[in-house]
Amino acid sequence: MKIRLAQRGEGKAVASLLEAVLGSTPGGLSGCDLATGIDRLGGRISVPYGHTRALVAADGEEILGMCNLAPAIRLADESAELGPAGQQRLARRVAELDIIAVSPSARRRGVARQLLRTAQTVLAASGCTQLLAQIHQDNAPALAWAAQQGFALPEPGGLIVLRFGGREIGIDALTGGGYRQAHLTLI
Repeated sequence: MKIRLAQRGEGKAVASLLEAVLGSTPGGLSGCDLATGIDRLGGRISVPYGHTRALVAADGEEILGMCNLAPAIRLADESAELGPAGQQRLARRVAELDIIAVSPSARRRGVARQLLRTAQTVLAASGCTQLLAQIHQDNAPALAWAAQQGFALPEPGGLIVLRFGGREIGIDALTGGGYRQAHLTLI
């Protein structure tokens, strides 16, 4: 198995994986869905404050899993007091794990862990120091997995505090729709 950046033309394979895992394909990358973006552009898709990175775990032609990393767009947008240059720096230092998915047939083989480890390496090499992920509060297996991988999971009502540019930025531990915010320090 090899972890690598998704390539042009792999959108259908990614869509099939996401359909098998989630029952649908998530949308929302600059007006096109993730699979279409990968088909057209490969694993780097431009978004505000930078670009996403779609990594795949491949065994030959078969896509066993994937994850998508993005700049912390919402956090940067909500930090207007930093000014445009500060928002850009914040988005470079803090990333979001938008999705991590593994084919049902490839589960319990360390695929997600290897995707996350590669994601950490890629992000750290680009100067990113923090990784955020939103996990539904009813998804006990995903919450347990995140904790095993070193993510901090503050209790609902708590805060994740990021230190950036001499300031503290607080992020609510419970976001809209019943999602818990998870936080991992990369460096």
